[in-house]
Amino acid sequence: MNSAITTHTMRKTLLTATIFLHAIAAFAQNTELEVVNLKSEYEHENEFPEVRCKRNPKVAEKINIFLQVKELGIIPNGYKKDPFENVTYDPAKPHIYTTGFLSWEKNEALHNILSLILEKEVIQPFTTTHNFDARTGNSFVLKDILSESGTKEITKILHNHIRNNIDDFLAKLKKLLSETISEGDKEDDVVDRIKEQIDLYQNCYYYENEPWLEYVTCLFEEKGLTIITEGCANSYRQAIDDLGGFSVSFSYEEIEKYLSPYGKSLLSKGKGDVIPNPNPKGKIFKGKIDSKYPITAIISSVDREWNEIHMDYWYDKEKIQISWNGEYKNNHLTLTEKDEDGNLVANIDAEWVNSKIIGTWTKAGTQKALTLELEEY
Repeated sequence: MNSAITTHTMRKTLLTATIFLHAIAAFAQNTELEVVNLKSEYEHENEFPEVRCKRNPKVAEKINIFLQVKELGIIPNGYKKDPFENVTYDPAKPHIYTTGFLSWEKNEALHNILSLILEKEVIQPFTTTHNFDARTGNSFVLKDILSESGTKEITKILHNHIRNNIDDFLAKLKKLLSETISEGDKEDDVVDRIKEQIDLYQNCYYYENEPWLEYVTCLFEEKGLTIITEGCANSYRQAIDDLGGFSVSFSYEEIEKYLSPYGKSLLSKGKGDVIPNPNPKGKIFKGKIDSKYPITAIISSVDREWNEIHMDYWYDKEKIQISWNGEYKNNHLTLTEKDEDGNLVANIDAEWVNSKIIGTWTKAGTQKALTLELEEY
């Protein structure tokens, strides 16, 4: 294999390894939050973080709710036999796992931030990162800490970086293809692979389109933060994607001018005033339906570009996860609840005002409207 291709293959491998090396190179350890392995009733190799906080148990509770609902599909302490039963454990085939949680790392580079990096496996290993405000227990993403103008500037910087990387690699690939063909290896597998790579990068989504910062990975390190986007290939073409993901690093001094008020509060080295995160994603609510059925709800995901929102809720007594999906626009929520077969159960119409969700839960068929009153937890 040509040295140019080999070099880029090594770079892809190093990208994954770098994520875990970043986790080790952390400082300013937040001793108030302890992270341990989530206990499993079965002897399998899954490792998953569980947060504890003696000073403020509510912070730990909120983080654990977010992680377990989003990643494990369970309500904390609401599973039947094992916390991994919805993603890895099959009672009929106890030694066959469809998904594995291989390991996790705690990356605390700043006092106010708890960053957890999970290595998972579906078809092949990959990593995912969740960042939390250690003062409140709420999750946040990169876009939350940037101002409106800062978001535009960082997006532009990241997009230019991606385009330059792709242009440089395409030039090397085309030169390599020409040299290989001139040597008479037109039918060689190497030629086919190079052509596939050229097609991949010429049609890369990120070449023409700016990355959406809602979904990039943000790693907080000792001296700054690193932003990582996905690569150009889908799961079927990853074998030929030698570039892998793209990353850009900023020192905390460099990123400061792009920060929102919330971002400045979060990245401050002290324990200054806590400015609320305006992003609804990850926020947890408690309240009642019909003023008598206590429930807990979490906003699992938000697409602010398309005004789409997904919420999970459960009755506190039963702890069975139920989903709401729909639109979130101008603080108005229009959601539907469906059963496992896709049949409409209820319509939810509510307003989000002053950290509260107030509206109605209307049962399909009977059209009986029950009050919905939730308050941010």
